[in-house]
Amino acid sequence: MIALAAGVEVLALTGESATEPESVRTVMLVGLLMIGAWLSGMLCERIQVPAITGYLLFGVFVGPNLLNLVGVGQITPGPHGEDPPMQFASDLAITLIALTAGGEIHLNSLRGRLGQIAAVLAMHMLVLMLGVVLAVVFLAPYVPFLRDIGGAATWVVAVLCAVVMVAKSPAVTIAMISDYNAHGPLSQTTLVITVFKDLVLIVLFATVMAIGKGVLDPDTPITGTFLFAVAFQLVGSLLLGAVMGLAMAYYVEVVRSHLSIFVIGSCLLIALIGEQHVLIAGHECHFKPLLMALAAGLVMQNVWPKSSAPLFTTIEHTSLPVFCLFFALAAAKIDLRALATLWPWSLGLVGVRMLMTWGGTRLGVMAAGMRDDWAKLLWLGMISQAGVSLLLVTLITEKFEDTTWAEPLKQVLIGTIFINQIIGPFGFRHALLASGEGRRPSAAPRPAFG
Repeated sequence: MIALAAGVEVLALTGESATEPESVRTVMLVGLLMIGAWLSGMLCERIQVPAITGYLLFGVFVGPNLLNLVGVGQITPGPHGEDPPMQFASDLAITLIALTAGGEIHLNSLRGRLGQIAAVLAMHMLVLMLGVVLAVVFLAPYVPFLRDIGGAATWVVAVLCAVVMVAKSPAVTIAMISDYNAHGPLSQTTLVITVFKDLVLIVLFATVMAIGKGVLDPDTPITGTFLFAVAFQLVGSLLLGAVMGLAMAYYVEVVRSHLSIFVIGSCLLIALIGEQHVLIAGHECHFKPLLMALAAGLVMQNVWPKSSAPLFTTIEHTSLPVFCLFFALAAAKIDLRALATLWPWSLGLVGVRMLMTWGGTRLGVMAAGMRDDWAKLLWLGMISQAGVSLLLVTLITEKFEDTTWAEPLKQVLIGTIFINQIIGPFGFRHALLASGEGRRPSAAPRPAFG
């Protein structure tokens, strides 16, 4: 606590106009977010609230809305699109989280169940997207910034909203499974659906963005080269990640030492590769760290499991400060002033999404023939949203920045994501405890911070 208080005081004194190098301030902010979010999470656990809620609340507290210790310039792109100073820390956290997600998928245990999972996933996405599209189109005449944009634009906005609402957070799922030391079919199925859904979602989002821009802007035709570039990014990221997974497993098999340093170094390498841009079919592309790390973890767990086991144990003991940093950063980006103005629309979208999530998942469970008690709780693990959703919203705003609806839509969607961030962990916590797969943090062993 003394160290945290000292860090806050130093940051408050230095402010944005400080003369110390920006890199020094960024390092101080990373330390503040890790320690402060961790302490907030511990406090929340004491009062039977998910630790993730504490991480998020601390991010809001030190972000631009309140104390402004983490300023807007630290977490948002610059005027010419340059990455903010804290972006690399966020990318590193996403890489480690995705590596963990890949390592949690045991393909052997899914044999005979992939058909069921595909049925649940398809029905869940179909019902959710259809419900959100119809709700947005029906309510558009009553929404100030959508009232006069025209029929074609309304449908484009509705489909974009639906795609964002489909997005789920692998980071929240992994963090909750880790916090509650959960093992069993509910946690495993929730994680697999979350990961596969994000893979499908990336392709779907790229397609919708291309078609939507073509519909609204005659000067931006829909071409096959763009879709080819998107496919190259996806397939290339997965293949490169698989190769890196084999290399990492081989290192563990041969060396078997200094695994903490090796894990951090591997995540740094993946994050750095993700920052490199190449020109494919006339479009600027880059490999996706999320997909690379996901493929690496999946290959290590299912191709070389015995050799990779020590590595995943190390990752488990390293993950806590990473979760703290990731969720605190995500919450710091929330604009509470905009949310205060547009909250009725955000809340309405939350309600539609939750109802469609419940209905779509239950229909999927019925179609798949699942009769297990835990299957009734599956929808509660589909509520949370975080980094992927925020990324999609940012890309929509950049792509349609010349429209009148892009900015207010961004604030509504971010408000919806923030609300889902807060209530989602409560739902998944109830599902894990009710199914008997999870244990309360006080009863479960926790990795040390550091």
